Amino acid sequence: MQNPHEEAFGKCLVDDGGGGDAGCGCRLRAGSGAGDRKVVVKVQPQYPGLARAMKIQGSVRADVVVEPSGKVKSVDVKGGHPLLAQSAQDALREWKWEPAAHETHQTVELRFAP
Repeated sequence: MQNPHEEAFGKCLVDDGGGGDAGCGCRLRAGSGAGDRKVVVKVQPQYPGLARAMKIQGSVRADVVVEPSGKVKSVDVKGGHPLLAQSAQDALREWKWEPAAHETHQTVELRFAP
Protein backbone atom coordinates (compact mmCIF):
# COMPACT_ATOMS: atom_id res chain seq x y z
CA MET A 1 0.00 0.00 0.00
CA GLN A 2 1.28 3.45 -0.91
CA ASN A 3 2.13 5.93 1.83
CA PRO A 4 -0.61 8.60 1.91
CA HIS A 5 2.12 11.26 1.89
CA GLU A 6 3.68 9.85 -1.26
CA GLU A 7 2.74 10.82 -4.80
CA ALA A 8 4.12 9.97 -8.21
CA PHE A 9 4.40 12.78 -10.72
CA GLY A 10 5.70 11.49 -13.96
CA LYS A 11 8.13 9.07 -12.44
CA CYS A 12 9.64 11.34 -9.82
CA LEU A 13 8.60 10.09 -6.40
CA VAL A 14 8.58 12.40 -3.50
CA ASP A 15 7.65 11.78 0.10
CA ASP A 16 7.72 13.87 3.22
CA GLY A 17 9.57 11.14 5.11
CA GLY A 18 8.09 12.42 8.34
CA GLY A 19 10.50 15.34 8.21
CA GLY A 20 7.88 17.87 7.23
CA ASP A 21 4.76 17.95 5.11
CA ALA A 22 6.14 19.09 1.79
CA GLY A 23 2.97 17.99 0.03
CA CYS A 24 4.89 17.16 -3.12
CA GLY A 25 6.60 14.33 -1.31
CA CYS A 26 10.02 15.87 -0.81
CA ARG A 27 11.90 15.33 2.40
CA LEU A 28 12.44 18.53 4.32
CA ARG A 29 14.94 18.66 7.13
CA ALA A 30 15.33 21.72 9.28
CA GLY A 31 18.65 23.48 8.91
CA SER A 32 20.13 26.34 10.90
CA GLY A 33 17.52 28.97 11.64
CA ALA A 34 14.81 26.89 9.99
CA GLY A 35 12.19 26.92 12.74
CA ASP A 36 8.88 25.58 11.51
CA ARG A 37 8.78 27.51 8.25
CA LYS A 38 6.53 25.86 5.66
CA VAL A 39 6.71 25.54 1.91
CA VAL A 40 3.78 27.34 0.27
CA VAL A 41 4.64 26.87 -3.43
CA LYS A 42 6.31 23.71 -4.73
CA VAL A 43 7.41 23.11 -8.31
CA GLN A 44 7.77 19.46 -9.24
CA PRO A 45 11.10 18.55 -10.87
CA GLN A 46 11.11 17.16 -14.39
CA TYR A 47 12.50 13.64 -14.67
CA PRO A 48 15.31 14.11 -17.24
CA GLY A 49 14.76 12.09 -20.41
CA LEU A 50 18.27 10.63 -20.46
CA ALA A 51 18.01 9.59 -16.81
CA ARG A 52 14.64 7.98 -17.52
CA ALA A 53 16.00 6.13 -20.57
CA MET A 54 18.97 4.90 -18.53
CA LYS A 55 16.66 3.96 -15.63
CA ILE A 56 18.68 6.08 -13.24
CA GLN A 57 17.06 6.53 -9.88
CA GLY A 58 18.03 8.00 -6.56
CA SER A 59 17.83 11.05 -4.37
CA VAL A 60 19.15 14.55 -4.80
CA ARG A 61 19.88 16.41 -1.57
CA ALA A 62 20.21 20.19 -1.56
CA ASP A 63 20.68 22.99 0.92
CA VAL A 64 18.34 25.89 0.20
CA VAL A 65 18.82 29.41 1.57
CA VAL A 66 15.44 31.15 1.87
CA GLU A 67 15.09 34.93 2.16
CA PRO A 68 12.78 36.46 4.80
CA SER A 69 10.20 37.06 2.03
CA GLY A 70 10.07 33.31 1.32
CA LYS A 71 11.92 33.52 -1.99
CA VAL A 72 14.81 31.13 -2.64
CA LYS A 73 18.15 32.93 -2.44
CA SER A 74 20.35 29.97 -3.39
CA VAL A 75 20.35 26.22 -3.94
CA ASP A 76 23.46 24.15 -3.29
CA VAL A 77 23.26 20.50 -4.38
CA LYS A 78 25.02 18.36 -1.77
CA GLY A 79 24.48 14.91 -3.24
CA GLY A 80 22.81 12.90 -5.94
CA HIS A 81 23.30 11.66 -9.47
CA PRO A 82 24.52 14.45 -11.81
CA LEU A 83 21.79 13.64 -14.36
CA LEU A 84 19.14 14.31 -11.70
CA ALA A 85 20.79 17.21 -9.87
CA GLN A 86 20.11 19.99 -12.38
CA SER A 87 16.41 19.14 -12.61
CA ALA A 88 16.12 19.16 -8.82
CA GLN A 89 18.00 22.46 -8.58
CA ASP A 90 15.83 24.11 -11.25
CA ALA A 91 12.62 23.07 -9.47
CA LEU A 92 13.85 24.16 -6.03
CA ARG A 93 14.70 27.65 -7.33
CA GLU A 94 10.95 28.10 -7.99
CA TRP A 95 9.78 27.05 -4.51
CA LYS A 96 8.40 29.64 -2.08
CA TRP A 97 8.33 29.42 1.71
CA GLU A 98 6.12 31.33 4.14
CA PRO A 99 7.56 34.70 5.21
CA ALA A 100 9.80 34.79 8.28
CA ALA A 101 11.65 37.36 10.34
CA HIS A 102 15.06 36.22 9.04
CA GLU A 103 16.83 34.18 6.38
CA THR A 104 16.65 30.41 6.92
CA HIS A 105 18.45 27.32 5.66
CA GLN A 106 16.50 24.24 4.60
CA THR A 107 17.71 20.81 3.53
CA VAL A 108 15.51 19.21 0.89
CA GLU A 109 15.70 15.73 -0.61
CA LEU A 110 14.00 14.84 -3.89
CA ARG A 111 13.68 11.17 -4.90
CA PHE A 112 13.59 10.02 -8.53
CA ALA A 113 12.65 6.50 -9.69
CA PRO A 114 12.16 5.28 -13.29
